[in-house]
Amino acid sequence: MSFRGHRRKSRRAASRLWLRVALALLGSGLLVTGVPSALAGPAFPFTQVALTQVAGSPFTFRALVLNGSSNFPPFQVLFSPNGARLLSTTQVGVYSQTVSKAGAVSKPVRYVAPSFCKYPKGFALGALGSGELDSVAYSLNGAFLAEVEEPVVRPIKGEPKGGVLHIYRVSGSKLLKASCRTLPGYGYHIAFGPAGLLALTNAREKTVTIYSVGAAGKTHQISVFPTGNHPDAVTFGPTLAGGHALAVANGVDNTISTFTVSGGLVAPAAGSPFPTIAAPSSLAFSPTGLLAVASSDANLIDVYSVSFVGALNGAGAAHVDIPQAVAFSTTGKLLGSADRSDASLFAVGTGGLLAPVTGSPFSPGGAPDSIAFDHHHFLLAVGTSRGTAVYTYTPS
Repeated sequence: MSFRGHRRKSRRAASRLWLRVALALLGSGLLVTGVPSALAGPAFPFTQVALTQVAGSPFTFRALVLNGSSNFPPFQVLFSPNGARLLSTTQVGVYSQTVSKAGAVSKPVRYVAPSFCKYPKGFALGALGSGELDSVAYSLNGAFLAEVEEPVVRPIKGEPKGGVLHIYRVSGSKLLKASCRTLPGYGYHIAFGPAGLLALTNAREKTVTIYSVGAAGKTHQISVFPTGNHPDAVTFGPTLAGGHALAVANGVDNTISTFTVSGGLVAPAAGSPFPTIAAPSSLAFSPTGLLAVASSDANLIDVYSVSFVGALNGAGAAHVDIPQAVAFSTTGKLLGSADRSDASLFAVGTGGLLAPVTGSPFSPGGAPDSIAFDHHHFLLAVGTSRGTAVYTYTPS
């Protein structure tokens, strides 16, 4: 079973908790289900957002598999740091689209990457390499693309033999080999941070590994440290006292682990792991240091403020329909959510309070699974069961 299967199982197991959490939030005054008139005005800089669908959207992705051609929906969408490309990650490949200076998006082209790793048993029918893709991430300078894969076919007996971490050098429309390494366990998620740091969660091992990625793309393992049960999403955040913030969602424990990462040192925040909504599955840091956490089990998004030492403090919350992923806009004044039946946009107010913008939620067509804001062209991408829907957005 892939980690996404394990995550779905954990979500079902924790679904009974959502009502209790919702009632608790209602009692605390944190649950926002509309735009309260008392909160309108200066507290929320944007309460309306105009969305215009980009020409050609939604974009679909087809791949030849065995004796036929099938459509594969994206489970992850992301923009390159310079805003020149939009990537859509499907189970069997990564598709690249160019974004013009005017914000026009080209037709998708599947990345063809060199295979240069010695794969563990069970890898076949390759995506970028020869496995099932788990997660893809750009380095902050856009020079490298990291991706992790699991075996497509499991060994008949015992646990899977492990996955593979690839680092590719990005050269326009091509990916060039840089480095790779095999991994233990299964269930991986990756995130790049400042100074070439790369974090990788390992669900089976219940750990996070920190690598440094050098100028040539070679990885050097800095440290491996324990986290909670079934670590899933991982993200780097703002600079804290002595380092950079790192947050990890522990899907089975219903907690968030936070750390300070500085060079080769990793220090857990006092009080970490912190209890949160049921089965947290997606994380996003805003430029101002707010942390958004999505839970499809609790039908909630929680927002926390992060102290200078990494402690979490509840700030705001919103009720949505089975959120799959969250993302902040460039300024951090908008929060997007890919929900199972639609997508939502929230104005982020003072201290992290949330209020849905006019016209939210909206339907991008298909069941959304991922969401991303571009930091250059006011573009919003939503990965759905029917493809990637792309919009220009204009807040007011």
